[in-house]
Amino acid sequence: MTMIKSIESNKKMEFDWIRKANFASWWVTWEDLEWPDYAVEKKWENRAKIFSKAGINAVVIFGFHFRWDYLPVLDRVLEILARITEICHVNGLRVVEHHSATFVHRVRNVKDRWEIRIRNRHHVPFYPDNSQELSFNGSKLVDWRQISSKDNKPVYHEGWNNECFCPNNPNYQKAYLAFIERHVEKIKYDALMSDDLQFLPDIYTCGCAHCREKFYNATKMELPDPSEKDFWENPANTYRQQWIDLRYQWTAEHYQRLRKFLPENIALWGCASNCTGANLTGMGVSPQHYVRNWDAISHEIYHSLDPVKDKVEVRAGLSAFASIARQHNVPLIAIFYVQRPEDINLWIKLLEQNDARPWLCKQVRIEDAVPEEELLLNGAFFAKKRVFPGKYAAVTIRFSQKYRDSLPEHLAEKYVQRYMQECNSMIDKNYMVDVVFDGYRST
Repeated sequence: MTMIKSIESNKKMEFDWIRKANFASWWVTWEDLEWPDYAVEKKWENRAKIFSKAGINAVVIFGFHFRWDYLPVLDRVLEILARITEICHVNGLRVVEHHSATFVHRVRNVKDRWEIRIRNRHHVPFYPDNSQELSFNGSKLVDWRQISSKDNKPVYHEGWNNECFCPNNPNYQKAYLAFIERHVEKIKYDALMSDDLQFLPDIYTCGCAHCREKFYNATKMELPDPSEKDFWENPANTYRQQWIDLRYQWTAEHYQRLRKFLPENIALWGCASNCTGANLTGMGVSPQHYVRNWDAISHEIYHSLDPVKDKVEVRAGLSAFASIARQHNVPLIAIFYVQRPEDINLWIKLLEQNDARPWLCKQVRIEDAVPEEELLLNGAFFAKKRVFPGKYAAVTIRFSQKYRDSLPEHLAEKYVQRYMQECNSMIDKNYMVDVVFDGYRST
């Protein structure tokens, strides 16, 4: 039995609305924290009407993203989201609550503050000065942090100026479910998108006592010292391979716990920008594992990718995620970023070829990005009835995550590139590509 089979599915109902959904991002901003405010509420009502008129029937909350950072004002945030959800429902829009389950911004100096502003302003970054003292559900947040095996210190990830919580920490596990319970009590949302289940920044994470204990229980071996290069730097090492597999399982178990806990009428998924990349080994990220407890699979097409210039990467990614969705009989949702209305239909056509539900989002990295309601203002880009492409002849491409993880990094990169090239070669010949991962059969 493969590791992927060990994650039992707890799905009890179908969510047909997802298969018919046209999504758009719904951005909350600093201004929204002024609510209750008539002007703010009017803005929300106008946005909901524009979305509905343009054929949008579901929105995904964006902003207030590192949600643990909002503990000092959590009731205010939840009341804001509850009111937005009410307005959306009145206008026929489903609502997906969306936040990071594990990330918290932490600043060490003014440079960190600037980097957060430049790279993550769209998150509405709210990092309290008393972060070291924050507690929830009877335990302190600082005690949940991931630890690097290199130096036994809490991990600081420079990419997002953040620390992150370990999914194996039992106090974190209990606290997150209590955290979600607070959300469910306040907000009548239709789905939950729980993000950022990963170990950062590399394979040395996490070396906390809980991860070490779980590794020992699985292997009867202590997690080696960082000086033992044969373990940490030898992809052929059997125990290293077990460490990699266990990290995939541990991040996936978050969704198993969450699916069991959530009310049956709330759909669950997370986000993934990649399911084949060589960098996923170090992060412990595997959508192939996660989806067994997801009610849909969400693929983020990276904001800098162009559907024409970067078609090799875009088409290979969509083919892989579409294959996972088919193999688990769940809908695929794909987020794409645009700055011009004329680019929307180009993306939609590409997504339809992979039976993916479209999720429109503004270009978040642009300072003055055109907002979704303006992108949609002059046209119903998401028609009520669309003509879907006919059936394609299919060809199967096998992609082995376990084989990729057994290779040195440079060879793993070549393996991924070879997959992308083969995939695009078949698409150019008008084949539909069915990517078969470890533990699955072709559909």
